[in-house]
Amino acid sequence: MKRYPKVLAALLASVTLCSTAASAAEGFAGWNAENKDDAWTVYTTTDWNSMAEYLVLENNSSSTQALNLSTQVNSLRNTVKDTLKNLDGHPGLYKNTAYTELMLAMIQVLSGGNPSADDPCCIKTYIDPDAQDMTEEKSIRKLFYRLTACEEAHAVKYGETSVYANNEALQAVVQGVVLGTKYSRETEKYSVSNAQAYINAHKDDLHGNPSASFAREVGKRYTATQSGSQYVGNQDNEVARKIVEAAYTQLGTPYVWGGTTPYRGLDCSGLTQYCHRMAGVTIPRTSGPQGSGGMAVTSPEPGDIVCYSGHVGIYIGGGQMIHAPQPGQVVCIVKVWRNPWYRRYW
Repeated sequence: MKRYPKVLAALLASVTLCSTAASAAEGFAGWNAENKDDAWTVYTTTDWNSMAEYLVLENNSSSTQALNLSTQVNSLRNTVKDTLKNLDGHPGLYKNTAYTELMLAMIQVLSGGNPSADDPCCIKTYIDPDAQDMTEEKSIRKLFYRLTACEEAHAVKYGETSVYANNEALQAVVQGVVLGTKYSRETEKYSVSNAQAYINAHKDDLHGNPSASFAREVGKRYTATQSGSQYVGNQDNEVARKIVEAAYTQLGTPYVWGGTTPYRGLDCSGLTQYCHRMAGVTIPRTSGPQGSGGMAVTSPEPGDIVCYSGHVGIYIGGGQMIHAPQPGQVVCIVKVWRNPWYRRYW
């Protein structure tokens, strides 16, 4: 898409400045001995970058929308749009303002719906801890530059992604916002599993304990339509269903401290790890790391991990969970008690 403005400029010049056919030797159809010098002058002296927003071809039926935003994040919509519009240049594959809704969805997840006044995009937490003199606009700019850098890194090997198709390719770009451009460069299609593997291998290079579920959470808050086809973020309901189904298969399995063998003996975290493994998701082995990894959620859905200090279970909906309780008991269904927290890896 970045290459289009100059091509379009040449086409525009040949169409608007020329009216008669030219020979092949003259290079451009419609240019002749009388007008070619004027046409070339217009082409070479016009600042096409400043006109790129008007020259980039986009389908009129394409649209995007951020979903389920907090009041605080929603109030940033005009600020984000104006900040992107006023940037010098167009670093992305699309006009700057085309990224507005995706930016809002990212800010929602990065800030937990409660953006700060001077750094709403949490740049100092996840991208540049040494950033100084942060302002609302500066934070937005830095997030946008990180996003488009990941977009470009992904395109080098896998081709261009589209903000109008919220699929695993775009999510590989989005996940790179918190993991770095290297992740986007090396990853064709995003998944929680490959993001977690990248985190495990590069944890010393990352900032702010980023979640492998970041792109998934952003995708759930972002919808895109292109040529009449709607792309809503992959909510991985199939993965969650497999986690819950695996939990049901272990009902009656004896509790064994340190147990990781399905049907024979499991402890609480052995059960949750097994259920995720059956759904193709890799999570830590023990309850402590399980309870601090993934994505924190306040409204649990089936497939999430119910977390207590030293204990975990699989949430199955309706205020219930399946867990491996303690020695002498078996894996069973119980009501969620007291005040747990929830983590999501799917």
